[in-house]
Parts: sequence; structure tokens; C-alpha cells
Amino acid sequence: MQEKTVLFFKNFITNRKSLNSKEIDGLIYGLNVLYIFISKSLFIFTLAFIFNIEKELFLLLIFFNINRFFAGGIHLKDSTLCYIISAFSFLVLSFLIKFLMFNSLFLLLFSFSLISFILYSPADTRKKPIINYKKRLVLKVFSIIICIIYFLISIFIKNKLLIYVLIFSSVFESILILPITYKLFKEPYGNYKYYKWKEVFYVKYFCKYSI
Repeated sequence: MQEKTVLFFKNFITNRKSLNSKEIDGLIYGLNVLYIFISKSLFIFTLAFIFNIEKELFLLLIFFNINRFFAGGIHLKDSTLCYIISAFSFLVLSFLIKFLMFNSLFLLLFSFSLISFILYSPADTRKKPIINYKKRLVLKVFSIIICIIYFLISIFIKNKLLIYVLIFSSVFESILILPITYKLFKEPYGNYKYYKWKEVFYVKYFCKYSI
């Protein structure tokens, strides 16, 4: 279904003679991302509505995506597998938020998240490596700050729903940036290092012998 939809728009866009190849590729990529986001969201929220956990899911997605914007994390190449894992993960977490009580693990879970962000944030992907050092540093600092803010909010508020949402959103994101998670799904980790190595090789060898 996804391939047919994207192919339809690709043929439509390609026929627009006013666009160059780079603009066409950008539009196709954007449409593909938009299609995945909308279809996945509709599927997950339909299941959440059936199980009466739509409020938990909605809040979880908001706070999770704030974390993910800065900390990054794994992306799966297979869209079907992505659907399954996303739906399962967010629905299970929403169930836990609604029914689970774990006051004793509060500090432990946030500590795990904070350590993960300090060590591994931001985690890039093969298609979007974060090469710039300053950008990586800024993203790391903000991901750590957000985790600390979530922790402070959880201390001072008395709304258990929001407390659990903040905890699970931080823990889930911190798991997605772990090297072992990338290894589990056979995705390359630390993609920026590859481009950094290429740059060093080019300067050290190619430029040296081209003079």
C-alpha cells in the first residue's frame, strides 16, 4: 500500500516540468515520511481507542518526541517492522502507565535514562548522520537538560499519570539510543564516525598526493 501510494505521487511529481531532480527527490522523501507518520498514527490511535488508553498514548507521544528530537535514536529500514514495533511498544507502555504502580523504581529509571543520554546522545542514523561536532554537543546537552526537567517535574507534581508518562518517555527514548539496540536490529551505530573517517582520509592522503 505504501509503495503504491508513493509511486503514484512520484509519477505525478515527476511530470511537473518546473521541478528539477533534486526538488523531486526532496518532495518524494517528504511524502514518504508523511505517509508513514499518518498511517502509523491512525493505526496506533485506533487500537488505543479500542483499549481506552488514548489519553495515555497521546501524552506519551508528546513527551517522547520532545526527547527524540534532541537524542535521536534508531530508525528501522523495514516500514512493516516499524509499524509492528511502534504499535506494540507505545500501546504496552500506555497500558503500564494506566495500570502499573512503581514508586520504588522512580529514581532508578530516571537515573538509567540520564546516564544513557550522557553516554550515547545523540544517536544518529545511516541516512541522517550528525557529523557536526558542535551540533552533536548541543543536542546532547539539551537531551540531558530535558531528562532533568522531566525528573524535577515528576518530583513536584502529584499527577501520577503525568509522572509515569515522563518516566516512560525518558526510559523508552534512552533505550532507543543504546548501541545494543542498534546491534539487536542490525543497524549501524555511530554513523557520523564513518563520515569523519572519510574526511580525515581525504585530507591526509588525497590532498597530499594531489598537490
